[in-house]
Amino acid sequence: MRLRISVLFLLLIGLTLTLNNYAFAHKVNLFCYLEDGILNGEGYYSGGRPAQNAEIEIYSLNTDALVTKTETDHEGKFTIKLESADSLKVVMNAGQGHRAEFMLDQETPVSTAEIKRGSDKTVLESEIQHLIEKKVKPLEERIRNPEKQQSAPGITRVISGIGWIAGIFTLLYLIKKKNAL
Repeated sequence: MRLRISVLFLLLIGLTLTLNNYAFAHKVNLFCYLEDGILNGEGYYSGGRPAQNAEIEIYSLNTDALVTKTETDHEGKFTIKLESADSLKVVMNAGQGHRAEFMLDQETPVSTAEIKRGSDKTVLESEIQHLIEKKVKPLEERIRNPEKQQSAPGITRVISGIGWIAGIFTLLYLIKKKNAL
């Protein structure tokens, strides 16, 4: 009888630790892009639900100074006009410890005057192609590797893994002991 209670207790602990992994379902994500001096962004949870009324802080990567603050709307989106197009760090605080960061490294854009210097049509096409590839490459990388920004497994996952291992060995022990009787 005492052995059954111990086994039941170990199984309950293993089940509890395993169910704690569902806390990762609330990971918050942030995506931003800068277009014509306007910063557009969207915050959402891993299930696709929008991060409503989340606080957005925008910092300059060059000076680490706070540039401005805003909030997401009911769809989890925000738009804000910026004075300068520095490299930026956008931080979203969605409450209850949900935090996401997005880095925008801005390079000096090519002006239309520089493009017009290329009198040959093929030169102009190759410059435009080069600019498009340069802008699209980071987006392709994010689409191909969405989990790249996630950190290593936390302590909850490690402990739940140990719980699973302990539970499996306990079951094997009980089966072996029952067969020995």
